[in-house]
Amino acid sequence: MRLPLMLFGFLALGAGVQAAGNDFAQVQAGAGYNFYNSSDGVTVNSPEANVSATLDQRTTLTLSYGLDAVSAASFNYDQSKTHEHGSGDHQVGSCQDCHSPVDALSGASLNYYEQRQFFTLGAEQRLGEGKAKVSWYHSGEHDYRGEAVHVSWSQDLAGRDTNLTADVAHTSDWVSSSIDPAFGAGRYSDQASLALTQLLDPHSEMRALLDYASNTGYLGDPYAFVACLACNQASVNGSTDPEENPVPNKVPSLRDRWDLGLGYKRAFPGDSALEASYRFYHDNWGVQAHTIALSWAAQISTRWGEWVLEPEYRYYTQTRADFFRNIYATDQAYMTRDLKLAEYSSHWLGVDFRGPVTDLLSAEFRYGHYLRMDNLDYSYYFGDGPVNADTLQFVLTLQ
Repeated sequence: MRLPLMLFGFLALGAGVQAAGNDFAQVQAGAGYNFYNSSDGVTVNSPEANVSATLDQRTTLTLSYGLDAVSAASFNYDQSKTHEHGSGDHQVGSCQDCHSPVDALSGASLNYYEQRQFFTLGAEQRLGEGKAKVSWYHSGEHDYRGEAVHVSWSQDLAGRDTNLTADVAHTSDWVSSSIDPAFGAGRYSDQASLALTQLLDPHSEMRALLDYASNTGYLGDPYAFVACLACNQASVNGSTDPEENPVPNKVPSLRDRWDLGLGYKRAFPGDSALEASYRFYHDNWGVQAHTIALSWAAQISTRWGEWVLEPEYRYYTQTRADFFRNIYATDQAYMTRDLKLAEYSSHWLGVDFRGPVTDLLSAEFRYGHYLRMDNLDYSYYFGDGPVNADTLQFVLTLQ
């Protein structure tokens, strides 16, 4: 199997160079395994391996490889309310075996199994009280390919009580479709951010973040469709039935977004800390969002060493995109019923427990409950209502 060979190859590379001696580099190799499962039927297995080489006291190179293996990425027939066939059995296979794909039934994954591989190559150089980083990232799956270049500069000021970090990144993606081999389109993003971290006293700090991104090209989803009552000239089979023959979605080819974030963190006696943050988001599609997050981290002594227990809560709310509709009466210049562009709010409540198992192995257990609230008419979707899911993650890291 290609994945284990790649992972063991990375580890062998690091071990081999380290065994050869440290005349030119100090090399470290590691591997991790991330397992994710949610009650909405999605399971993700994500092994990853990395190698880092410290060339001198100021220069470090990193190389990493990973894979996300997703099952039920598009749809979970076991929970379907529309796919019982006579005896009550659920159809298994590609979405297009039965019908044209619709927004909540993406059809993106072939036989409900998705595999994404990614590589990252990076370099870090310290210059006085500053640190420069540059990295290249590549990700590929059967219908999506992405590449990104990221450059950042971090500078300590005022006796290291203040840190200023500037980032710029360019992303170039190529979107294709498993249901239309002739389809292909580019998607591009340029992003810049500025972050300020200020130490207030020995026990507390504040952070501020300003982020801007411009996205151009094909910003839609080749598997997303809308319900339109009078769009038969553009529908899949020339029918005006919005449920049987949906119309492909259409979104603008430019999306500018701005983010403003504020955070506060304070340490307390007993090896614990409280963190609170707020984020405001705005884009030129008409979406505005607010996020409030709280977390509490406490160190706990166990038989394996010092572990961290961290419960957290996050509240999110947003307005809808200007052109979002549950159903369209006539053809419009832009049309979407992407649930991520609807007006909604959500709650996230989770707990994280992480720490060492041995000198070389660490583990992390993460549970979360997600609840979405909206006023959409779900008779036009394949779900019974807003998402309400429990998630479980298990991570093992070899270092």
